[in-house]
Amino acid sequence: MDNIDLKNVLITKQPVILNDQNFGRIKFSKVTAIIYRSDEKGKINISAECLDYSGKSCMIVNPKYLEIDDGK
Repeated sequence: MDNIDLKNVLITKQPVILNDQNFGRIKFSKVTAIIYRSDEKGKINISAECLDYSGKSCMIVNPKYLEIDDGK
């Protein structure tokens, strides 16, 4: 997911799916935050905070592994 799509799912509160080799496919109810961090060399790293469907747990993920959950 690129930055524009990430911003749109944050605003619209659309469900997303994490599709990662280590974790498999995990469905989240929404993206609750976009996190910008700078490393020692000044490179900006972007992460997404995703809330699970229970509303009690969130996971910080790389947005390149996120996709919009279109219900398929």
